[in-house]
Amino acid sequence: MLGVRGQLPASIGYDVHLRTYRFEEVEHGNTFVSKSESEIRQAIAEGRYDPENPPSTASEHLAAIRETALRLDHHHGVEHRIFRLSLDGAASHWAAGTEIDQEKQHDDSGYRHAFVFGDTHDSADVLGVGGITFEGERQRLSGFAELLPSLPDWTVTLAARHDDYDDVGGRSSTRCRAPTG
Repeated sequence: MLGVRGQLPASIGYDVHLRTYRFEEVEHGNTFVSKSESEIRQAIAEGRYDPENPPSTASEHLAAIRETALRLDHHHGVEHRIFRLSLDGAASHWAAGTEIDQEKQHDDSGYRHAFVFGDTHDSADVLGVGGITFEGERQRLSGFAELLPSLPDWTVTLAARHDDYDDVGGRSSTRCRAPTG
């Protein structure tokens, strides 16, 4: 985060800042099982996999488990940036500003499963795991204003905000809070 806050002439305060973050995740797993089971059936037929003693520590059995297991490689990331400028008149009770927000996400491989020797499998063919591959970006431009008029024996708040998303369009909200005294 990087920002500047201060005071302009005529008692106008300002706040300008940029926030950014990036997140990358890599997940690896092993010993997932293919729904087709053809590799395991072949290892059983060859006498290398012992279905009657799955926890066997025999070297051929352990090698068959390694050779028939699927490996998981999953990569996911998020990049987010927000720029904000706001002004406020402390003496005259008002505030206004704008925000620009951009977010990018990616899931490069979804949930990709592969045998030790390289054949890949769709996640729908793997027991206990799912996933999708995607990449997306979203941007938002916002404007906001707030006014607290100074009236004797009244507390009034008027506020408005408009957010314009590049994927779903604009959304506006207003608020008016009337006398409390």
